[in-house]
Amino acid sequence: MVKNKTHILEMTDKVPNKYLSSFCRGAWDGDGTLGIYNGYVSVKLSSASEIFLKVLSKKILKNNHLTSVYSCRKDISFFVLNVLGGRRGVLNFIKWIYKHKNNLYLERKYAKVQNQIS
Repeated sequence: MVKNKTHILEMTDKVPNKYLSSFCRGAWDGDGTLGIYNGYVSVKLSSASEIFLKVLSKKILKNNHLTSVYSCRKDISFFVLNVLGGRRGVLNFIKWIYKHKNNLYLERKYAKVQNQIS
């Protein structure tokens, strides 16, 4: 436990690849969004730690999902990891993070996911 972890959060290498989709699901349940913007399905994860998002982005890329990380606001440290690949890429990512969900997910966010998939 550390103070102000929001700004110094780092992605650990201790998450085995077989659990990465579940780790991503937890991150998205906590700080992510899913919605339709300008007619496009969008999945984003926000953080004050650019390092965390960039390392996570590289790990996600190794699982065949394209992402980008960008600064959202110039006046504060606020970054966004955006899932790319159009509707198909976003839906493939969503299916990947919920593949082994068992009962470990937020119901309200999963309901949004089901609405987007159908």
